[in-house]
Amino acid sequence: MIIQTCFRAARTREDLPDIINMAIEELIRQRYELPAFSALLRIARTTRYSQNRAYQERVFSALNADARGRLQSLLRREDGEARSSWDRIKREPSRATVLQFKEALDHLRWMQQLNVASEAFADIPEVKIRQFAAEARSLDLASLSDMPERKRFTLVSALILKRVAGALDDVADMFLRQVRRMHNKAEEALTLYRSAHPRLDKPEPGSYGRHCLSPGPPRSAGRADQYLARVYVPRGSGQPDRAAGSLLRPRQMVAFGHRQQGSCGDGDAGSETLF
Repeated sequence: MIIQTCFRAARTREDLPDIINMAIEELIRQRYELPAFSALLRIARTTRYSQNRAYQERVFSALNADARGRLQSLLRREDGEARSSWDRIKREPSRATVLQFKEALDHLRWMQQLNVASEAFADIPEVKIRQFAAEARSLDLASLSDMPERKRFTLVSALILKRVAGALDDVADMFLRQVRRMHNKAEEALTLYRSAHPRLDKPEPGSYGRHCLSPGPPRSAGRADQYLARVYVPRGSGQPDRAAGSLLRPRQMVAFGHRQQGSCGDGDAGSETLF
């Protein structure tokens, strides 16, 4: 019973005190006598090791030959180079600024090409992934080379996965800052433009009617009234095309406009297009 409880705890927990506490709680609930603490500690360590090994074998089996080759290339230092690609992965990201936006995008694309085991971590708890990534960040090339392949590739893949997630957050933050900066500059430019052109905020009387009734250049208020007279006929006008006091339909407006060619006072009024 103690072993089964520790196995269940080790699936989602990494710290030994948490695993031991769950085992003690189960023993008390079942009214069993508590064993020696050294026995509980030994069981907790064994179950945690077995569970972590199962996770590592799952990730390692999900990697094909090409993916393993990409990860292994990070752990080699070329002749004449002071640092390897693994040091570039482990390096803490600098502060996200707009000026470094292109550099951050290039670094993100490079790491996404190496993020070959993202699907293998889908069923692994987040606390385990963070633990694998933290352990990988503390190791150098020599330490990684001394451990088994299943563990080495799992630790490297976990750190790349967390680095890609952090780089995506940084790029999104940079983009939001850039959009906010552009928005503030646009508001400042609009305020300066309005202060230089105060008449834009106070349109002339009748300008709305001129722009709605005519798509062409603005006309005077008198011409707008003449166009409105073609469209709407008040009650009692005796027009046969429609009932008095209503708006003409589009076809009626064209016919009615032709009959009113000589009533507007302008020689070219009948040749203009209403809509």
